[in-house]
Amino acid sequence: MILRKWIVKPPLSRRPRRGAIIALPGRGIPGSFMLKFCRDMKLNRTLLATIEPYRLTWYPMPHGPEDQGHACMGLEYAVSMAKSEIDKFLKWQDLRKEETVLLGFSAGSVVALQIAIRDADQYAACVSMGGAILEPQKVQAAKNQTPIILQHNKFDDCFDWYERYLPMRDALQQNGYNVAVLERPFGNHTMYSNDVVNISRLIAPSLGYSKKFLSKVFG
Repeated sequence: MILRKWIVKPPLSRRPRRGAIIALPGRGIPGSFMLKFCRDMKLNRTLLATIEPYRLTWYPMPHGPEDQGHACMGLEYAVSMAKSEIDKFLKWQDLRKEETVLLGFSAGSVVALQIAIRDADQYAACVSMGGAILEPQKVQAAKNQTPIILQHNKFDDCFDWYERYLPMRDALQQNGYNVAVLERPFGNHTMYSNDVVNISRLIAPSLGYSKKFLSKVFG
């Protein structure tokens, strides 16, 4: 896996910047799609960026929890490459990790979660939408208290609720991670319009937005 390109969108507001969101797209999904989702969160003082892997593929496709050896090997390289590039990006933009949100969908979530749980430093948040940790049995005790937001749909046919999502959620909670869940009792492997509102409400305080701002924007 090699990284294809960065896409960066400056804040819409001219007021002082409030951190950044770095979006990691899922398999086959362009970064521009992720940026539109982030822009819809109305965090107009926040810098938005996305990083795309070559051919929009982070790692080889796993074939279930019992057949994912090649996927896990590829994931290790993807995580290393993505973390290195993110560290360079933060230095370039004069950003700290504690003011940066990692937001991933599907395979992008898999990469984002690994970066967040392995780092001794704390991020503003890590958002996993329809993703999972491929080897939850290897999750170690929390090294930081990064808010980890797990958004998952009950009938996700890519990252199954029982095989993938619940083992990850339980492993994170049992090992002392700062976990918040947005669990939808329906839905497939997709995003819904109200995910924009729900996630924005959770990450805005970590980026320095006030409760008054949230009330004004979303009611």
